[in-house]
Amino acid sequence: MQDIQSALETTLSQTGDLLDQLDHLLDEEQILLRKRQYNDLVQMAERKQGVIQLLNNTHQEREKLLKQLKLKHNQDGLREFIENYARHPESVRDLWAATQDKLQSCRHKNTVNGTVISINLQNNQHLLQLLQGKDSNQELYNSQGHMKSANAQKGHVKA
Repeated sequence: MQDIQSALETTLSQTGDLLDQLDHLLDEEQILLRKRQYNDLVQMAERKQGVIQLLNNTHQEREKLLKQLKLKHNQDGLREFIENYARHPESVRDLWAATQDKLQSCRHKNTVNGTVISINLQNNQHLLQLLQGKDSNQELYNSQGHMKSANAQKGHVKA
């Protein structure tokens, strides 16, 4: 029983450490986006994916340990563990609260970075369409005075 308690507390601590790493990577990603160093984003995505995989592993381990204690393997089970089984409930509760705060921060930063990436992708697509003579947002009048989309193939722009 004490082994399971200790292992659960360890996985919570590991989760906090991994979320700190992810938070740092998200900050680095934001800097890359500001500096428009898009080529480095692929490597950054791989680094983030590695940390996320480790987070998934600790989550699965935590679920397994809760199951061994015959508790629900979700937040309710973790709360029950803290209240009834943790050796130092207050410190484990604080650790869990800090972990939840870190998770929220990572989610927010990831959403912001994802939005910036999406907007940059849309802008690049639009510029590409303009260079190819396919501005789909532009509407023109034809010889009969009717509106028509400029999406029809125009001559290609040569750089």
